[in-house]
Amino acid sequence: MSIFFNPAKHPHRLKPQPLGEQGERYNEDWPMPELDFLETVDKQQCILVDKEIRRRDAFSYPGFITGIIAFIMVFHFIFTEHNSKYIRFNKNLHDYTLEYKAQYEDKAQRDKLPSFILDKYAPYFNQEKLSILDYIHVYFEGHITSKPYQDTLFFLAASFVPFFLIGVGGYQSFFKKNPILVFNRGRNLVYTWRKNKVFIARYPEIGIGKIGKTLTFQLFGLDKSKQTLVSELFFPNVYVYSVYNTSTDYHDQRFINFINTYMREGRDAIIPFDYHRKKPKVYFGKNPPPADFEQQVEQILAKLDQEKEHHA
Repeated sequence: MSIFFNPAKHPHRLKPQPLGEQGERYNEDWPMPELDFLETVDKQQCILVDKEIRRRDAFSYPGFITGIIAFIMVFHFIFTEHNSKYIRFNKNLHDYTLEYKAQYEDKAQRDKLPSFILDKYAPYFNQEKLSILDYIHVYFEGHITSKPYQDTLFFLAASFVPFFLIGVGGYQSFFKKNPILVFNRGRNLVYTWRKNKVFIARYPEIGIGKIGKTLTFQLFGLDKSKQTLVSELFFPNVYVYSVYNTSTDYHDQRFINFINTYMREGRDAIIPFDYHRKKPKVYFGKNPPPADFEQQVEQILAKLDQEKEHHA
């Protein structure tokens, strides 16, 4: 059931607990590329990727390639079909021009021509070869096939799926702005941003819990119109199957241990070098922080402190 369960639609199920109170010291030796949640690790910050990045890798890229292949196949079929009809019509036009043109030009004999010659070929007797525009006209006049509009509708329907895969797969593969979660060790802050709005929490107080089988962070932003805090959820790509809204206790614990160890002891407690996730060679989905990032951070932190004092 977790595959069809969308945790983002059930935020009320989250029972967050402070991240800093959980887990143990990270003492495993996994290669960084095999830790699916990592985008960047350096001495200043650890950046995590959202679970939707697996949708790009597992579905969008293959879907885009499949769409291109399917489009080529459909285009080849349509082109071959029309090209054969175009060649056949031109051949018939050439033969019938030689056979009937003189009779057609004799007005006294014109009425004796077969009706299909008069309707389909006679208007083009003066052309050595039918132009593409004339072919389109002849086609939709029903002189090439008896069902031109039904055939065209079929071709359009056959092209829809490839275009859909190319469009959706291409957008998600090359243009979609995938959210990230930044653990800033120097400032003991955790933050993300969406649509120019910043969401933030302090470490080690940041809340973490599960919605279904999906590990979830809780952060806070500011509703400027109401001057109230709003909750925002972030779903890290804890596990290779996180995109299916599932994980295992082992992978969840490994993830928590890694983050806590980094925030408490720094990068060198985990790896002796900076790590950056390998990026796609072609990608246009830049996601820079908002221009007023620092201003939003100050406002949210002030509101969090105010709420904390109020509930003290």
